[in-house]
Amino acid sequence: MAVLSLCLFLAMYRRRKNAQAEAAFQMAADLRRMCSESDSARDIAKRQLVSLLRERNEMLDRVCRIAYESPNQKVAEKNLAKAVDELGGRLTRDKAGMERMERLVNSNFDNLLVRLRADMPKIKDVDYSLYVFSVLGFSAGAIAFLTGVERTSIIYDRKRRLRKKLEALDSGGEYVGMMS
Repeated sequence: MAVLSLCLFLAMYRRRKNAQAEAAFQMAADLRRMCSESDSARDIAKRQLVSLLRERNEMLDRVCRIAYESPNQKVAEKNLAKAVDELGGRLTRDKAGMERMERLVNSNFDNLLVRLRADMPKIKDVDYSLYVFSVLGFSAGAIAFLTGVERTSIIYDRKRRLRKKLEALDSGGEYVGMMS
């Protein structure tokens, strides 16, 4: 169980880092443009860049610290499993974590979620969360873990049903194209 949790954690971590790297490249391009515009924009850009760099290495540092400080493999696996569970809780059960992911999607994809809410005002919370995770590139296994679903087949079924709902919209092709 602990090894499975560790593998899932590392897979989620790698996917998250790839998405963050892509976002970092985009942010770097935006930062260059902003820095040439004004001093105040340059200060904002510097703060954003520092924040991004710190956040990017926070989880890896935590995993390494847990592995290093644990007296043996069994304790390390238990502590890593606990850290993975805490991360999942922070991302999904904590309102601030979900809001942060929504801001990330909206800022990088031209207010995609704002437009989705306008086009589908009665979207279920579970479908909305599924869409956010899909846009951010989470795998079906990671989404199942984060949402507390026991089987990935359930996630695949939900994604298929959500795609059909999105395709029925006038601008549905844009929404479907963003899903992983």
